[in-house]
Amino acid sequence: MLRRAPRPPAVSGTGADAEVIALFLVKIPGSGTTPADYGLEIIGVEAATSRPAWRTEIVLPAWSRDRYLTLSAEVAGVENGIAVVRASNDDNEMTYAVDLSTHKTLWQKELAPWAVTGGAVVGPNVPDPYTERHLTAFDISTGRPLWTSRKSSGAASAREAGPHLVQFTGGWGIGDRFVQLLDARTGKVRSTIDGSFADMGCTYDGKAVIVCTGGGSPAYAFALDATSADLVWQLPDKATDRVAPSVTAVFNGAVYGKVTGTEGAGPVVLDSRTGLDIETSPGIAPVAVNGYVGIAPDSGSDTALAYRTTG
Repeated sequence: MLRRAPRPPAVSGTGADAEVIALFLVKIPGSGTTPADYGLEIIGVEAATSRPAWRTEIVLPAWSRDRYLTLSAEVAGVENGIAVVRASNDDNEMTYAVDLSTHKTLWQKELAPWAVTGGAVVGPNVPDPYTERHLTAFDISTGRPLWTSRKSSGAASAREAGPHLVQFTGGWGIGDRFVQLLDARTGKVRSTIDGSFADMGCTYDGKAVIVCTGGGSPAYAFALDATSADLVWQLPDKATDRVAPSVTAVFNGAVYGKVTGTEGAGPVVLDSRTGLDIETSPGIAPVAVNGYVGIAPDSGSDTALAYRTTG
């Protein structure tokens, strides 16, 4: 089934002004009685030339020095000219919002940024994964609180589900599992999905719909309008005797996947807006795709192969 794809490079701006935002953990040497620190080095790289355009550094809190805990960092998202970056170890989280024009830190919070979309940074209200947690959202520009979810859950998670929606999943067991699509800016519930689909992932197609999919037997897939969250299509569809593919990627109006267990099974491409087949013999089911290449595992080895896109 389709899980969260590897995050693509974080890009700010478009065309000639586009910059790739790179993030590195760095050690800052100590001096005398001042101990060494760890920090985040953020670099803006010109997408057209691959040349660094600017760099800035954030010194991390003292907990980052704990050598017995693994320190990690990531760019959680870029929106509205602001990069949201995260540093964490096994016991601590810190999120920073960095203005990409001034390279200054706008705000920081002890927060795990599970989703960055719709001008909001969304994460759990408490760090402990073994307690009931609400989702909380903060304005990406100011760090001002926007909303707290009415529903809480243990084993909660959230992810971007489109340009304005967040997928909120929770529940310890089968009986209390749930999936909601929330408006990222207001927290309003836009759609409630059957809790049996709690293992699914939803991905924006880049145009008009959100494609939700999961594994199991049989696989399932459905699409929701990215604005209204209304159901657009779903598979399997008994009325048309069509099965659902195991979806591997969603990009630019197309759904890529593989049909199994039927005669003529193999890779397939669907139209994300209609759910209809647009290519029944594409040759591969890419796990990552953009306007230039599709990357698919090599069935004869543990390697991946890149294929040039067409059309």
